[in-house]
Amino acid sequence: MKLSLIIHTALISSAFIFSNSYIGMAQPSSQTETTTCPAEIQASVKKNLLVIYLSEGSPLSPPKPYGTAVLFAQDNTTQYAFSVAHAVTSTNPSAEFFAKFPNNSNNPSQVRRLDNSPKSDDIAIIELESKTPLTTVFLPLGESKQLQPGKDIVYVAGWPTSSNVNVEKFVCKIGKFNGYANSSPVMQLRYDGVWTGSGGSGGAVVNRNGSLVGIHQRDGGGIAIESFLKKAEEIPAVKQALENLGTGRSNFANNSNNSSTTSSISAPSPDNSSTNNSTPTPNPDNSSTTSSNPTPNPDNSSTTSSNPTPNPDNSSTNNSTPTPNPNNSSTGKKNPPITNPCLASGRSGRCW
Repeated sequence: MKLSLIIHTALISSAFIFSNSYIGMAQPSSQTETTTCPAEIQASVKKNLLVIYLSEGSPLSPPKPYGTAVLFAQDNTTQYAFSVAHAVTSTNPSAEFFAKFPNNSNNPSQVRRLDNSPKSDDIAIIELESKTPLTTVFLPLGESKQLQPGKDIVYVAGWPTSSNVNVEKFVCKIGKFNGYANSSPVMQLRYDGVWTGSGGSGGAVVNRNGSLVGIHQRDGGGIAIESFLKKAEEIPAVKQALENLGTGRSNFANNSNNSSTTSSISAPSPDNSSTNNSTPTPNPDNSSTTSSNPTPNPDNSSTTSSNPTPNPDNSSTNNSTPTPNPNNSSTGKKNPPITNPCLASGRSGRCW
């Protein structure tokens, strides 16, 4: 009898301890929406995010949320958006992709991919059509190389689906920027504290000012906006749309070899450009000047002086464009490349 009582007491104590231990563990959250970004960031970003839907080509299998895309330009009723390749790729030959704003009664627009980027880049530039031009104010294009590792934060937003149902939800999270990883030929961004679930790949990565600096790819990482813009300049229609909106870039970072290249996407630029001559004068030596009354420059040098001084060594005196530093030389070491499980086998790995 005494032994039975001891065993019974021990079982009750064990159950109590196990119960308390379970309560102390992290429990699944019942929260349906995570919005930790400032309200103004949420508002501006949310207006530019589309949900990508996958249709398997069967009436018994309705389109399901599959990824996110970020609008960045339009030409009349044609819109252009950035996403990641694995969000618009399927092994099913009958698969089609559509995109639309969530909670919008309009029919989704079929996604047409414009770039021919290799699979390893995981970059996608897509085109969509609407009945009327959008009135959306697109996100300003920022420069990821201005982010300071360990000091800056980024806001990452997208439309991932919940874990058990194909219903998209808006998520915006804060990540601590850790640096860059030169995973040639694209530049990757690294940040902590951002993970939600499937469907958010292709979302926006913005800086404190709300400028687009990257596209989210996977847990803790995205692709720098410079890599997308470099691809955009290769597509005439997209390049023209960016020029029309005044959001083009005159300089791009060639992230694969840490050198600076000049893009044909032009925008007003205070450095190394000639856009302010009151009376244009033929310039046979192809030099750049902002003088109202230019003086002949026999040595082919570049100057912004009203009364230029001869430059016998033919050097440029106005090279104010900084050289990108993708490897965080200020820290004295390079970041190792990020392995990309998103591309290994479809959507495997911890991809959104």
